[in-house]
Amino acid sequence: MLAQVEMWLLDDRKPKTLLDAGCGTGLLSVRMAQHGINVRGIDIAPRMISAASLAAENAQVDHFSDFSVGDVETVDGQFDAAVCLDVLVHYPHNAFSQLCTHLAQRSTGSFIMTYAPYNRLLAMLHWLGGRFPKGERRTDIQMIPERVVKQALAEANMKIFRQVSISHGFYHVTLLEARR
Repeated sequence: MLAQVEMWLLDDRKPKTLLDAGCGTGLLSVRMAQHGINVRGIDIAPRMISAASLAAENAQVDHFSDFSVGDVETVDGQFDAAVCLDVLVHYPHNAFSQLCTHLAQRSTGSFIMTYAPYNRLLAMLHWLGGRFPKGERRTDIQMIPERVVKQALAEANMKIFRQVSISHGFYHVTLLEARR
């Protein structure tokens, strides 16, 4: 998935600035900084931000990166591109829509994100899995219909430009790029 995002970001519209919302340990941020893109990574977990900062320092691209602890719901500023991978999958419809629109509005160019598309069979299996012992260990993935995604993007004056399904085991998401 990271290779696909990197390819999309480095096409003919290579951004100068990038927001990595929910950057985690900085895998994508560091890769983009290695291409000379100024990256702002934000994550709610202080340990993730520490790991991202260390990764950028070890890769000698810390001068292209700025990491901070924060909530993606309140991130501000404008960037040439914004990316949000595997974060929005945890939000129910209403919160998803608001956050998707908010993050898309941070970008003057591309907005790349993942979401868990609604699938009746997977929804049933997810529900069933939560009924067995240790069901509380499962992650709370919210499946979102594509129409909800399109509407949230439309509120930010964006449309889906390209998308690809990514599936591996129980991991099923749609990676998409939206543009104005």
